[in-house]
Amino acid sequence: MLRKLKRAVAVSFVVALAIPAAAAAQSMVALPDKGKLVDGTVLLKVTYSCPATTSPEDALLWLYSSQARPEGATAGDTAVVITCDGKRRKYRASVWPNIGAEGYIAGTVSVEASIGISGQLARDSAEITVR
Repeated sequence: MLRKLKRAVAVSFVVALAIPAAAAAQSMVALPDKGKLVDGTVLLKVTYSCPATTSPEDALLWLYSSQARPEGATAGDTAVVITCDGKRRKYRASVWPNIGAEGYIAGTVSVEASIGISGQLARDSAEITVR
């Protein structure tokens, strides 16, 4: 009986360790080269996928943005709950600054996207041209 219990615990431990690794291996996020500027907000389409095994707390898309401006830097961040079902999806994102100036201006905005509670499942970054 003790052997069966030890084996069950060992198998459970291996499975628990394998699920995050499998989710990370199958997750992806990709940012575009261009975005649209509307009233200081950058609109862009983020392509992503994550497996159905992703835990609910890891089904988050984080977006960090920043822009160097003559009067100083401006930056923002946001997180949204996403659907993780193994399919490739597109999310229409809006990023805006919450630090510094009131809105982004035409030019280049640096954006980093990540999936997971601490971004461990997938990451991408890009210099996005906005007009």
